[in-house]
Amino acid sequence: MTGFLRRYTDVLSVIDIVRERRLTLLSPQAWPDRNDALGLELYRKITGAVAVYASCLTDAAETSHHWQIFSNHNHGVCVVFDK
Repeated sequence: MTGFLRRYTDVLSVIDIVRERRLTLLSPQAWPDRNDALGLELYRKITGAVAVYASCLTDAAETSHHWQIFSNHNHGVCVVFDK
């Protein structure tokens, strides 16, 4: 475990982070990983929440999976946050 969290995303998301000084949380319904989306939908139902939004971060070692799934291929960026 490190003292940093990484968010793999695309360059347009980073521009929004910098310009608007915010992190965008996305609906899991749009995620390609249906297992994660279904898990969060179950959580939403159990808690009675109107909606659940999330942002994926990792402190794990970098893998090609992070870039392929989260960074929109050729426009990928890794944003590093100090825990």
